[in-house]
Amino acid sequence: METTSKGDRNPTSVRLLIQLERGGKWMTEKDVTINGKTTSQFLASVILDNLPPRPFNIRMVRETADSTTDQLQNKTLWSSYTEIIDVKQCYPNTAIVGLQVDAEQFGGQQMTVNYHIRGRIIQVPSNYDPEKRTYSGIWTAV
Repeated sequence: METTSKGDRNPTSVRLLIQLERGGKWMTEKDVTINGKTTSQFLASVILDNLPPRPFNIRMVRETADSTTDQLQNKTLWSSYTEIIDVKQCYPNTAIVGLQVDAEQFGGQQMTVNYHIRGRIIQVPSNYDPEKRTYSGIWTAV
């Protein structure tokens, strides 16, 4: 965000390069430009496909020159890294929710999501076969 001498707040942009080291050379995987204005922290996520075998090196390079005045607030920093492994996994007795939304739908602000969960905790008989949907023997209440 840039503040004028009259106190107006104008949007600004920052250009970043997300790079991976491949074969000893840094290769740009994503060219990211963040536009807008906010007085609070803004989080952006970038998804990279076809990652090299682990371990690998990754970095963010800021192409936009650093601010030299208090009137331009566009500091950037690397906050976190998450690897998403796209495989089928089993989470017994668990409900999982995934949510992906466009930040522009929420005015570019970081959103908060709350869930009201209703349900029951029940015991499943130890002798129950969920694939065959049958019971065998005596339930041991375990």
